[in-house]
Order: sequence, then structure tokens, then C-alpha cells
Amino acid sequence: MVGSGLACCGFVLFRCVYGDDDAWARFLDTMKQRVHAHVQRDADASQAFTRYVEPALAWTVIEDETT
Repeated sequence: MVGSGLACCGFVLFRCVYGDDDAWARFLDTMKQRVHAHVQRDADASQAFTRYVEPALAWTVIEDETT
């Protein structure tokens, strides 16, 4: 984030259950929508949230059924 020395912030999600790819896709979409809504809600109180946090938000999804 600008001025903080941090390049990004966010979430690391591990997929542990396989078999229903549609449910997994819905889960990821729901998570992203809720986080976006939360950031937007907090942005009303602080423009810095929208300016710095949301652009730096990273989603790392680990999904490898073989390991």
C-alpha cells in the first residue's frame, strides 16, 4: 500500500474439499462480493480505505487436489 511499504494485503484461501466445482466458484464469488461490500461500507467513513486498501487487495487461492 502506498507509503506503508506493503505491496498488498488480502486473503489466502485453501480448498480442502473437491467434487463440487460450482459450489466452490459460488463460495469464492460470495467471499469477494462480501469483502468488496465491506470495504465500500468502510470507505464511507474513510476515503483512504477505497484509495489504498481495495486496490492492494489480493486473493490467493490454493487448490491442488493431488497434494
